Amino acid sequence: MTDGAQNEHPYIQAAREIAPLIEAEAERMDAERRLTPAVFDAFRKADLWRMMLPLEMGGGAIHPATMVRVIETVSEVDASAGWCLMIGAENSGFAACWLPEPTAQTIFQAHPDAVTAGSAAGSGKAIAVDGGYRISGRWGFASGSTHAR
Repeated sequence: MTDGAQNEHPYIQAAREIAPLIEAEAERMDAERRLTPAVFDAFRKADLWRMMLPLEMGGGAIHPATMVRVIETVSEVDASAGWCLMIGAENSGFAACWLPEPTAQTIFQAHPDAVTAGSAAGSGKAIAVDGGYRISGRWGFASGSTHAR
């Protein structure tokens, strides 16, 4: 926590600056059940999607408590927008840490606009095959899947 806006973390400041756009787009986001392109791009331009990525992957490597404050700032305006930002930023950070480093570099360094989505409730299975994996299973819902790149 900081004592004033000028001392706030840049990601928190960015979230505050995006807040009027989120508020203006809230009705449309509600109707379409997804972030609008304008809000998605505002998060991208402010690097909020990458805030949890390690520095070596081109991310912000911020402290989890700071990430929570960024999410809170967005969620104060629109809870669904905060949820989508949390899912995208956390999933990217987790993926970058859990994937083999060359794979994570391929995804996040080579594709600076990469945003991930995921679901902890899936019942899928991945089987190694020549050239990759064969995925099967059922995933009923994955927050942010319409924004994943």
